[in-house]
Amino acid sequence: MGYFRWIDTLDFQDYGQWKVDTQFTHLMGSSYLLACHTPGKPVQDATTRFAVPKNGRYRIWARTKNWYYPYAPGRFELLVDGQNSGVELGTLASTEWAWQIAGDYALVEGQHNLALHDLTGYFGRCSSLIVTDDMDFVPARPIEEFERQRAMLRGISLEPVNEGRYDVVVAGAGPGGVPAAIAAARHGCRVLLLNNRPVIGGNASEEAGVQFNGASARQLNARDGGITEEIMRLKGYRDCSWMQAMEQLCQQEPNLEIRCNLHIIGADMVEDTIVSVVARHTVHGTRHRFFARQFIDCTGDAWLGYYAGAKYRIGREANWQAQEEFAPEQPDLLTMSGLLMNPQMVDVGHPVDYIAPDWVPRLPEGRRFGRNIEHIGMVWWVEAPNILDDVYDAEMTRDELFRIQLAYFDYLKNRWDEKEKATCYEFRFINYVDAKRESRRLIGDYILTQNDCVSGKIFADAVGHTGWPIDIHHPQGIYSGEEGPFFSNAPVPMATIPYRCLYSVNVRNLFMAGRNISVTHVALGTARLQGTIANLGQAVGTAAALCVRKNLSPRELGQYAMEELRQQLLRDDQYIPGQYNRDTSDLARGCCVTASSESSGEAYVWRLGIEDVSLPLDRQRATFLARNITPSIPSVWLQLTNHTQQPIPLTVHVREQADPDGYVTEEDLCTVTRDVPSNGEHWVEFPLGVTVQKRYIWLWTDPVPGLSWRVIRRPPLDWTRSERQTSEQPFPNLRGEAHSVSLVPPVLETASCCAENIINGYSRDEGPQRHLWASDPQQALPQWIQLTPETPQMINCVQITFDSDMSNGARFLPIDPLPWQLVTDYDLEVKTQAGWQLIEQVTENFQRHRVHRFADILAQAVRITVKGSGDGRTARIFEVRLYRDALDSSGK
Repeated sequence: MGYFRWIDTLDFQDYGQWKVDTQFTHLMGSSYLLACHTPGKPVQDATTRFAVPKNGRYRIWARTKNWYYPYAPGRFELLVDGQNSGVELGTLASTEWAWQIAGDYALVEGQHNLALHDLTGYFGRCSSLIVTDDMDFVPARPIEEFERQRAMLRGISLEPVNEGRYDVVVAGAGPGGVPAAIAAARHGCRVLLLNNRPVIGGNASEEAGVQFNGASARQLNARDGGITEEIMRLKGYRDCSWMQAMEQLCQQEPNLEIRCNLHIIGADMVEDTIVSVVARHTVHGTRHRFFARQFIDCTGDAWLGYYAGAKYRIGREANWQAQEEFAPEQPDLLTMSGLLMNPQMVDVGHPVDYIAPDWVPRLPEGRRFGRNIEHIGMVWWVEAPNILDDVYDAEMTRDELFRIQLAYFDYLKNRWDEKEKATCYEFRFINYVDAKRESRRLIGDYILTQNDCVSGKIFADAVGHTGWPIDIHHPQGIYSGEEGPFFSNAPVPMATIPYRCLYSVNVRNLFMAGRNISVTHVALGTARLQGTIANLGQAVGTAAALCVRKNLSPRELGQYAMEELRQQLLRDDQYIPGQYNRDTSDLARGCCVTASSESSGEAYVWRLGIEDVSLPLDRQRATFLARNITPSIPSVWLQLTNHTQQPIPLTVHVREQADPDGYVTEEDLCTVTRDVPSNGEHWVEFPLGVTVQKRYIWLWTDPVPGLSWRVIRRPPLDWTRSERQTSEQPFPNLRGEAHSVSLVPPVLETASCCAENIINGYSRDEGPQRHLWASDPQQALPQWIQLTPETPQMINCVQITFDSDMSNGARFLPIDPLPWQLVTDYDLEVKTQAGWQLIEQVTENFQRHRVHRFADILAQAVRITVKGSGDGRTARIFEVRLYRDALDSSGK
């Protein structure tokens, strides 16, 4: 046998600007280096050294891909000791991964330098190199043969190594998998979290860059609680990324082990039960087997479920299957496109030309493109046609997103009717990780439908909620033209997600959480948001731990212990609409509650948004908003101030619009004039009596002396405001705030803030009379609240839920490091026969939900003394719980 040296490009000593791409190892057999940085600018060389045993002639093979045949955009060459062979790589007449002869080299015995030298800056790639003196050798091309040959030449075993037994294995460390793993670990299980990426976070990682969001962007008091809220509070307080916040929480769990770069490639079954899973290391290619009692598939693409033989769907159901308005007449395999997040388009301060290569698509010019462009940079609708297969053609799909991103930049530079705004912009960096939106959906005992969501159905086994619109993007992606970016963006009320959607219908011990849960394609439009997914992750992690403890299957748990599961989720600060604390082991429920003071004048927060300044109508002012579920709009109410002693008439112009970005429609749907009462601020009703078929409306007024219009910050998603001095100017889109408008009669009530609210069963606002305890803001801190049982009780755990402003939650906006409502400093004391005993003195708290454990104490009373808060004026607590032997609650 001649000389063979196998070199994987990930073994290189210096990657230069080449990127490590491990996304597609399960499809093409290995990881690779990708020339991806500034489009069109060759990346810096990746380099390494290798040795040959004697003088002679050696052939070097390179495994590469012509990713867009016949154009060969990603050409590169191999340099040996700085010399090229004259062969351009990435040029084969195929779009498949294949071996190409990089050249024959006369080499002397000893060490030599090797470099991947990019020629184009357009996504060249190379996975492996073989150096050999056997000129009759041809490397294996089929994937299985390639992997066997690689293993043989590298001395790697393809037999899985048994890695041990766990209570729960979670596959996928994204927004679903991380809370699932944390929840199961906190409830006493030994948990393994497997992740096929080098970092955790999934779509919310710094690789992909998707923000957490969910029902709270559109619904009041709907922010996801529990572990999701912990992640958000960490991110806000420590000014870190979503990924870093998740990492910090995971590091605090001694029962949780994380293994990265492991992709599920098999499941060992005994009848309908998973015994173990097999994972392939995405860098080294080694195989590893993990045993567990319960398994949770949070992989997004549902690879664990697939290998376990779980039933699944992919694509769009036909209308007849669930009578969904947005389902097509015939079923198909279309899935929503992913996105390459956070491209960097930079103003370099001088004109820069951009000439797109021939292989980049050309988008229609001007408004025929069908998009209103507010800024130069990332937008969510730079998407591929939905006909592409995100599961088995995942690399091709990602590569198509490369072309589409460049097509969009070409549009901005050369085809946009405002292209002068892009004159000085350069495309500085493009991402290469596809943030997927949809692929396989595993089938559970129930399949959530559009009708469930639109009706706001409250399921008897609800464990999570949604309230984001039915957000389905246009099947043609960026090529949808004047039809715009949406197929649907229909609003929904708060709706619940049943437990039966979160475990497999035919695999006995398989849970799922993420975009792979049991929903139709249409219902996925509202259920796929990161915050919603995290909420469901905590639910299945908690359920898996109960299954382990009780020796039940997921289905059996739903049949015999559903109330126990839901009460545990509520105890751990998960929000389930319509549910309240009925935990018989909570000793606080029978206590007498007293406080040092109570607030008696707090206004109930009845809508999303925070009131800000009132702006004078000294120019044309406008506000843009999403209509309610029904197309009929009887009236709108505007929050207006009349600074004079006489009523002043005001005319409001109403327009409808399908495009969510900006103020572009030119015809009024109707106009209404009403008097604004004198002397002060009023909610003024403007009867419209219109039916609006499009998704959005916007209102505008002419200048009127003596009047002003209130502004709200952090309004519902898509609500904005605008202003202009003359009608010749466009209305600019001012995001992050809106003028104060309501589509329903305003609720102007005083909230109940009495001490007894902390044991009323609710841990967030559910109406003016189901509120929290708040101290009198006119009395200085410290303020205290006390729980006194009828007879002394043995306790060892106190849980406190503070106010972190769950009434507002649009996470696209900067997260407050410290909400003004939040308690920051407090003492926890327990009264015994010997007097008051200080259990814990807390400073610099930034979390909403805190759990304090201690040795058993016979308590005559429990007192919480608040010494500091975000506003420095009030103490605010939603709930206090008291337990004996609280082994199953969070340790925060």
